Amino acid sequence: MNKTTKGRIQFEHGYYEGDILDSKPNGEGKMIFKNGNIYDDNFINPGYASILNWDKPKGKGKNKKISWGQPQACVYTGIFKDGKPHGKGKMTYEDGDYYEGDFVEGHQTGKGIMVKTSIKCIYKGDFVNGLLNGNGIKKYDNGDIYEGEFYDNYEHGKGIYKTEYGVFEGEFIHGKRSKGKYTHVDGTVEEGNWCGFEFIGEETPPKKKPYKRSNRNKGPTCLL
Repeated sequence: MNKTTKGRIQFEHGYYEGDILDSKPNGEGKMIFKNGNIYDDNFINPGYASILNWDKPKGKGKNKKISWGQPQACVYTGIFKDGKPHGKGKMTYEDGDYYEGDFVEGHQTGKGIMVKTSIKCIYKGDFVNGLLNGNGIKKYDNGDIYEGEFYDNYEHGKGIYKTEYGVFEGEFIHGKRSKGKYTHVDGTVEEGNWCGFEFIGEETPPKKKPYKRSNRNKGPTCLL
């Protein structure tokens, strides 16, 4: 039975230093890239990192942080597969935003949490390719809360939106009220059709152009 030994493995864009088993990183170690990036964590062969593909991640951005095709420089900590984030992990961006949750082949897909520091908003729920898709909860620091269905980052489908002025429960289309009940803080109720924030009662809402699904497939283009 082979034993784990200490050593160094040289790669095209850097080297690994730490525990080695069967000529591959296994256990505690550190991956150091020529551009200054450092990945420091436990390497479990073969599930935790595919070292044969370690030269795939490339430095990008003014801070030369690992990017994996992201629109801004970022740092990822978590599980890798074939040189890409795959499994549980956390991706932190240079502006302070971060995503923590599931990754699939480098994309934020599955259950996760997205924190947007610029607009002080937190989303917890379903993601598909870095976009809010499925069910989730979005909270703002002013106390506003939306809970319900999302489609390509928009409130879309059935949901409840609570603010200090009242509560709307019903259907949303592309982030805007469509049909439902709004209860004001004074108890007044408006129920029927809506055109954005305007209550139109029994009137038929104006037709909108068909919504084209976003072609973006790289997070965190999270337009919260």
